[in-house]
This record gives sequence, C-alpha cells and structure tokens, in this order.
Amino acid sequence: MWLLRDDFMQFCRRCWEEIPFHGGMLSLFNRLHHLKGKLSSWNNEHFGNLFDMMKEAEEDAARAEMLYEADPSPEHRTLCNLKQDELVVISKREHAFWRQKCNVKWLQDGDANTKFFHNLVKEKRRKQRITTLTNDQGHTIEHTASLEAMVVEHYKNLFNSHEPMPSQDVYESFLNAIPPLLFPEHNDLLMRLPEEEEIRNILWEMDSDSAAGPDGFNCRFFKACWDFVKRDVTSACQEVFLGIPLPPAAASSNICLLPKVENAQILKRLGTLLPLIILEEQGAYVPGREILDQILITKEMVHHINRKANGGNLIIKLDMAKAFDKLKWSYLFDILQQFGFCAQFINMVKNLLSSSKYSVLFNGKPCGYFGQSRGIKQRDPLSPLLFIISNEGFSRNLKKLFSLGRIGHFNCGTKSIPITHLSYSDDIIIFSSGHARSILNLRRFLEDYQLVSGQTINYQKSSFVVGKKANIILINKLQQALNMPFKAWSSN
Repeated sequence: MWLLRDDFMQFCRRCWEEIPFHGGMLSLFNRLHHLKGKLSSWNNEHFGNLFDMMKEAEEDAARAEMLYEADPSPEHRTLCNLKQDELVVISKREHAFWRQKCNVKWLQDGDANTKFFHNLVKEKRRKQRITTLTNDQGHTIEHTASLEAMVVEHYKNLFNSHEPMPSQDVYESFLNAIPPLLFPEHNDLLMRLPEEEEIRNILWEMDSDSAAGPDGFNCRFFKACWDFVKRDVTSACQEVFLGIPLPPAAASSNICLLPKVENAQILKRLGTLLPLIILEEQGAYVPGREILDQILITKEMVHHINRKANGGNLIIKLDMAKAFDKLKWSYLFDILQQFGFCAQFINMVKNLLSSSKYSVLFNGKPCGYFGQSRGIKQRDPLSPLLFIISNEGFSRNLKKLFSLGRIGHFNCGTKSIPITHLSYSDDIIIFSSGHARSILNLRRFLEDYQLVSGQTINYQKSSFVVGKKANIILINKLQQALNMPFKAWSSN
C-alpha cells in the first residue's frame, strides 16, 4: 500500500541515512528499528484511517457528480474528474491493504476484489480463532488467560529437551557408523563469503509477499529499497558466515527476512555436497533424487512380500512424532563433525539455531517469550537438509545391522539388490524378515535411535505388513514384539 505513494522511497532513504552505517547485523537492526518508528508516524500523517478516507472520498465523488449533473459546467466537470481520481487512488490503497491482509496470491494485482478480500479476512479470522482447548487431564479450558498459558507451556516443552540420555557406548557406536567424507575444498566452497549479487539473486527468488515478522518488513520492502539497503543486508549476511552470533536485540526483534536469505545461500552450496554424504536410501532434498523413485521401489517390494523367507517378509512403516521439533542439537552437531564439516560451519549452525526466540501467536496476540534447546525450524529452507544429514545416523546404523546379519534381509529374489529401507524426510519404510531374532534386534535399534537422536516413534500410527500366508498367531506375535498395529495391505 505504501509503495503506491511517489514519495515513499525518498522518505525511506532519508530515514535510513539518518542512522550511521557500522556494518553487521546490529547496524541493520538499528536502521530497521529507526525506520519502523518513522514509518508509523508517516503512515498516520499520509494515510490516517484508511476506511474513513475511503468513505469521505466516496461522498466527495458523489457530491461532485450530483453538481455536474445539475450544472454541467467545465468547472463542475473538472471537480468531478478530480474527485473521481482521488477515489480511485484511495480504492487502490484499500485494495492493496486487504490483499496483503488476507495473503491471497492467486489473483492479479489489477483485480478489484476489495469486498472479496474483506470477507476472506473475516472468514480466515473466524476459522483460526481458538475458544476452547482440552488439557492433558481431559478438562476443557475456556478462560483466555488460561488458554494462552496452556499454549505457551506446550511449545516451551516441545522446543526444549527433557529426554533421557543413552549410554556412552551406544552413542559412540552410532557416531562410528558415520564416515568422514568431506575435505577442506568442500568446506571452502561451503563457507565462502557471499557477495552482494549472490544475495540479491536469492532475495529476488523469494516470495515478495511472504508474511513479515513483528518488525513488519517483508521481502517486497527489501526488493523495493534494495538500492540503499543492499550494503547493510550484504554486511549482515557476511557476518553470519564469519561465525559472529546474532545480537540479542536483533534476535528478539525477529527480523524474519535475514535468516531466510542466509539459509538459502547455505542451502544452495550444501545441496551440491549432499550426494557425497547421503545414502541412496534417502530420497528427499538431494539433487537428482525424486519421490517417484521410492514409490516405484516400494511398489516392487510389495510384489515380493509373499516370497518365502525365514520368518516371512515384513514391511514396517514408521511414523515419527514431531520429527523436526525433537531433534537433539548435540546429536546433529556430532553427525556434522563426523562427516567432516568444518568447525566454522558447525558454529554457524549453532548460532542460527540458538538465536531463535519464540512468541506464540494466539488469536492474533503474541504470547510468551522463550528460546529452544532442541529441534530445527519449520519452513526454514536449511532445516530439511540438516534433518536428512542427521537421518544418516539412522540409515547407516540400520544398514550396518543388516550387513552384520543381526537383521535378516527381505527376500526379493536372488538376482535383486537387497533393499533394507527407504526414507523420505521423516517418512521411513523398513524391509526385513520377520524372524524373531531380527525383530528383537530391530526393536533394540529403534529404542537406541530414539535415545540418541531425540526422535520419538509414534507406535500407534506406525504399522507393519506381512505376506498373505502369515497366520494370526504370527501377526499377533509381531504386533506384540513391534508394539505397533498390523495393517492389511494387498500386494495386488
């Protein structure tokens, strides 16, 4: 809406330059904070109450039109045209306001759908409003303050670790399955300081109208004002690559754009290294790998489920509860170190994770203020890559058990390459024999993995499939041993 005014850019530049440039994230934060205050006053001065202005413009245009109809003189025609032009300007502002408010991206900028936008915002608020919640004791909570406290406490517990630790032997055994695969030249590529043009290209690839944080600045602002903010943004991004922690003031202000830009830079570079360290069993987020490949492999394995095997063939689908939110930081950092990522990169990841502070937006009101000690951010472009790297601990240790004969292979034919498991982000399918010893070792492995990584398997939502010839006694034994339900799944 502000961009519709011709003097907006000039005003922003003047306010921006009122604060001296010192470089780095703190300097950018100070300039944004100063500009935010100035824009608040500027908005009240030039826009005021948009809806009152719209009503007044409509009334002025109607009066001018009546005057012209009563006396079609040149003066009245000029006045009528002037008031109509003013109404069009205010209408565009109102249209822009509601469009941004409801965050609709599938209508053209020129479409005059103000009433539609208004109704969409009201419907969105109605659907998202929370009036009651049920606590762990089964009691219904309705009081607003109690609801807010309950929601804040839930997320504080979710983002902070209270899980028991595994034994040192188990932990070291998991890490020892991770080989050192990266060398200095890989780390040099990863940690090269980003240049202004690289940052600009990443910014321009981002959605201009992505929701702004409490600071109020979205990608459209940075793109529009790039000419005079580029030095600050570039310096702030480079500071992160140098391993300088995010200043507390900047972290608490929740500047939403910069972490996305920084992580998008790392993502592009890290993506080139993933094929070197991620096993083929993982199909998500690795360049050149598609989910369709895993679907086809799974379908082929299902066709072989009725083959004879010691204990019968078995397919297990694991459901990970809140997988991104429960990942232990210490485990992630140790996995990165084992692969050969340099200390500079690991420290950068630590800074990006530990600087996060959260408030829960409850019915439009920010509630609580807390940090986190585990988990990686949802919808952060870097998070999926960090997650699949940590998942290599699962993949490589599981394959190790198969290679040592502690878990029997799924029989898919003598000429076939043995498939132990497939993983797509937090979706995991395991192919094994249903032999009692295999199931016992697999169950122990899953328990150890949860202790090591912080992950939690939702056994009630997980399930297993066996061949058609499996009798009810075997199925019941497997249900008891795996602690998950049997799912009837035809191979046809």
